[in-house]
Parts: sequence; structure tokens; C-alpha cells
Amino acid sequence: MIFSQNRIITKKDIPENIIENSNYPYIVEDKRKEILKIDEIKRKYLEEVIEKFDGNVKEAQRFLGISKSTFYRLLKKYNINPEKIRKSNEMK
Repeated sequence: MIFSQNRIITKKDIPENIIENSNYPYIVEDKRKEILKIDEIKRKYLEEVIEKFDGNVKEAQRFLGISKSTFYRLLKKYNINPEKIRKSNEMK
């Protein structure tokens, strides 16, 4: 019997001696950890755009093609401080 902390049994849950002696092709690594949630992707993208424009909010907003109010709503939602990004770029 094999136990797992998750609902899905992955390769890490199977004892090494079973894996070594198995030709079973369906023993694979769990790839789900590599997938980011959509909000995390949006936050990272927004940070990258702001960084590209050295923290210049107006230029970043124009590049994204969104209104000023939408841009500031996203900054608040994802807790992003363009001033910190600007200062970080100045230190590089």
C-alpha cells in the first residue's frame, strides 16, 4: 500500500526500490508545482512592465493600453509599489 499527502500519488511517494525495479512508463514526476496561478502571472507581468519603464507609471500605463484608474487598481490589487521598483533600478 502507498500513502500520499496529496490526492494524487506521485513518484516521490513511491519507494525507490519499486521505481528502480519497474518498467512501468506511468511513473512520472508531478509537474503541477511549476504552474503559476493567473494572478501571480499578472502580478509578475505588471512588475516587469513597470521595471521596463524604470518605475515610470505613465509610460507603463500607456504601454499596457489601460486607463489610469485601471492601472492604479491593479497596483493596489497586487500590492505593487512603482517607487520601490524605480529605486531598485537606480541601485543596479
